[in-house]
Amino acid sequence: MGFPTSGTRIALAERPKEHVTPSTFRKESTQVKQPGEKQVLVQVQYLSVDPAMRGWLSKFGLLLNIFFF
Repeated sequence: MGFPTSGTRIALAERPKEHVTPSTFRKESTQVKQPGEKQVLVQVQYLSVDPAMRGWLSKFGLLLNIFFF
């Protein structure tokens, strides 16, 4: 199996005002760089979406991210 040269990521396009909609996120194609020394490349096979993430998408969640993470 060869090294992947491109990937897909889901990015936050806008903070939801009420409910999360398809326009809340956008799909982006990205170039994958070769890992450097003492780095590894991880392929995600399963992704869990937790209800707490709804709060992280809010403006208040942004402040939590700045101060606690």
